Amino acid sequence: MMQTIISYYLRSLSIKRRWIQLLFIFSFSLSFSYAEPLRSLTVATEIFNPPFIMQGANNQLFGFDIEMMEDICKTIHRHCQYHSGFFENTIISTIEQHEADIGIASITITLDRSQRVSFSIPYLPSEAQYLALKKWATVPFSKDVFNGKKIGIQVGTLFEKVINDSGFSNVEIVNYRSTPKLIEALSNGDIDFILQDALSAQYWATQMPVFAPFGKAFSIGYGFGIVVNKTDNELLQQINNALLEFEKNGGFKKTYNRYIGGSNVENFSIITSDLFAYGA
Repeated sequence: MMQTIISYYLRSLSIKRRWIQLLFIFSFSLSFSYAEPLRSLTVATEIFNPPFIMQGANNQLFGFDIEMMEDICKTIHRHCQYHSGFFENTIISTIEQHEADIGIASITITLDRSQRVSFSIPYLPSEAQYLALKKWATVPFSKDVFNGKKIGIQVGTLFEKVINDSGFSNVEIVNYRSTPKLIEALSNGDIDFILQDALSAQYWATQMPVFAPFGKAFSIGYGFGIVVNKTDNELLQQINNALLEFEKNGGFKKTYNRYIGGSNVENFSIITSDLFAYGA
């Protein structure tokens, strides 16, 4: 009789132990199922800055920078929400104040800016170029040409400093709050030249045959970089790794050819660039 009771007790204990193990496994699985998802990343950008950023139907953003950013977000497994309407300098201050997580809009890396925010490895070289009406295409480029002329720039960019450092005499710098207003002013003859990113100048010369680049493209800064707050070192590293993967998997070349075109893509590599991340 005693042996039967002991045997029954041991079987009951074994069953209870198995139930406890099952409950533990179930609870452990449940905790993973209901784990808090990673929060969305807020991306500060511009509304219209082709070929980097454009806006289509239903305010949908697209362009080189946007498609590249989407690939990065997918690689790091984060959902990205875009807040547009910023200028280049206000994107930097927004990131600096931690009001957004990421900034992208063909933002030129400079030493001064890298004191305020961290930059990714450069994804494109930063070059500037003048844009003018086509009548200027046959005029040799020289500083004297700009004497007494009006040069349009977009507010919040580095281009005012670039012009002031160029040694021109008697030039008027006119600031515009949007690219369309800038292009309209040049088309109407309200200004004589525009100074902007070289790829933007080449884009407009292709899209509007009345325009032509004036003079050669020239380097400013240390390339275009993606901006994050100085405290977000882990996010910066994730973005850098995703940028390298973007080139390795062919996404960089495909996106470049879609929005920019030409053979210049062969002359720049994220992986082999001797530029590096500033402000980390």
